[in-house]
Amino acid sequence: MAAWISVIGDAEAGPDLRSALNSARTPHGTVDNVMRVHSHRPNTMMGHVVLYRAALHDDANTLPAWLQETVASYVSVLNDCTYSYANHWKNAAHLIGDTDRANRIETALQARRPEDVFDRAELALLRYAEKLTTTPGAMTGPDSAAHP
Repeated sequence: MAAWISVIGDAEAGPDLRSALNSARTPHGTVDNVMRVHSHRPNTMMGHVVLYRAALHDDANTLPAWLQETVASYVSVLNDCTYSYANHWKNAAHLIGDTDRANRIETALQARRPEDVFDRAELALLRYAEKLTTTPGAMTGPDSAAHP
C-alpha cells in the first residue's frame, strides 16, 4: 500500500513552516518524511518534534538510547512499518556499536522472538511494548504498574 501526501517544500515554506522545518531538522540537516507530512500545518509539526524528542531524546530518560531505539524498532516491526523501522533500526544498530550483536538483535526482532537475545528487564520491556502495540485493549492495571 502506498500513500501520497502533499507536502510543501523548503523553497515554498512561509515563515511559520520555515521555523518548524528548522526545528525538525536532523543533525545532518534533513527533515524526515514523517515530519514533512505536517508541512500544511506547521503547528502539528512542532508538536510532533516536541513529542518525538521527549520520548526518545530527553536527557531525563533513564533507558539507554540504544534500548529506546531497539524498542521503537520492535514496535515498527509489530506495526509492519518499514519506514519507521528503517529509521529506528539504523539508530539502534549504530548505538549498539557491535555489528554481530546488532545483527543477532535484528534477527530476533524481525522474527518477533526477542527472547532469543534478551532476558529479564529488557525482555519484559519488549513484551510490554508488544502487548501495548498489538493488543492495547488487553492491557490491565498490573501491566502498567510494573512499568512506571
